[in-house]
Amino acid sequence: MAEYREIQGAAVQSLASSTGTIEGQIWYDNVNNVFKLESFRAAGAWASSGTMNTGRNQVSGLGTLTAGLAAGTQSPEPNQVLTEEYDGSTWSVGGNLNDGRADLNTFGVQTAGIAAAGDDFPNPARATTAAEEYNGSAWTSINPTVGGSYEGGSAAAMGTQTSGLIVGGRNSSAVTYTNATQEYDGTSFSSGTNYPSITQGSMLFGESLTTAISAGGDSPGGILTGAFSYDGSTWTSINAPTDSRYVGVGSGTSTVGLIFGGAGGSPDSRTQTETFDGTCFAADTNMANPRANLAGGKVSGTSTWAAGGPAGATENYAGAGPETVTISSS
Repeated sequence: MAEYREIQGAAVQSLASSTGTIEGQIWYDNVNNVFKLESFRAAGAWASSGTMNTGRNQVSGLGTLTAGLAAGTQSPEPNQVLTEEYDGSTWSVGGNLNDGRADLNTFGVQTAGIAAAGDDFPNPARATTAAEEYNGSAWTSINPTVGGSYEGGSAAAMGTQTSGLIVGGRNSSAVTYTNATQEYDGTSFSSGTNYPSITQGSMLFGESLTTAISAGGDSPGGILTGAFSYDGSTWTSINAPTDSRYVGVGSGTSTVGLIFGGAGGSPDSRTQTETFDGTCFAADTNMANPRANLAGGKVSGTSTWAAGGPAGATENYAGAGPETVTISSS
């Protein structure tokens, strides 16, 4: 029988950690004293994780898998102001919002996050222009948005603390939609080029407001099926997602993106996940739990989280790529 050296052209290496580069490579983990195999995930995978301290609906999120943030809720005061921080497995209570509301437009990272506009729940509901910045422990009020918007929340916003974007939303009564685009430069919000459709809940992702992708959404005429890219001045039609929906979450960059969850109607919450490679969307592994108006990490297209709902359940996502599998003990 041929030996491993003859098949692979090299002996089994003794390493302290995975190189993550050679599919099919067997190596000896000299720290844990086990043999391991470099494998490859053909699709992403969702896995159950820690539960939020306060389960809630219409919560918005931002950040990464290991440094996430969820803020606001549909619930009555004082729950509207609640913020929780996520480390990839456990939720902890963060600083309260100054202005309690739901469906916040959120973007950025845990130590430099933005929560703008949202629904402050008078009767009937209306949009607020309030905006706040999070520094990792506390929220501080900043310059307001150009116009109020809600019903879309973390879905309808993307970017960084110095280059953010908000698209559409409802801007007064529950039946008033907008196609307004709002840009954020780190200090002030200003009007950008109007979105091609009147919409709420379009799923946005990208590195900055000049490399933004927006997919899906809801309009007075029904759920939108298209997708667009934005270069800071022009919206351009691109290939559409495989599943039409709104109020999900978009995460990642303009070349390695992700959309997940959302609704295909009311109350048709979705589990669908799709990847984006800079040109096309493709179906990926579904979440275990259907979710709409959810919170999620927005920075990476290969690792993120999803949370929300009365039970506060959380799922973590790992995209397709290399992984290390233990095959035997020494």
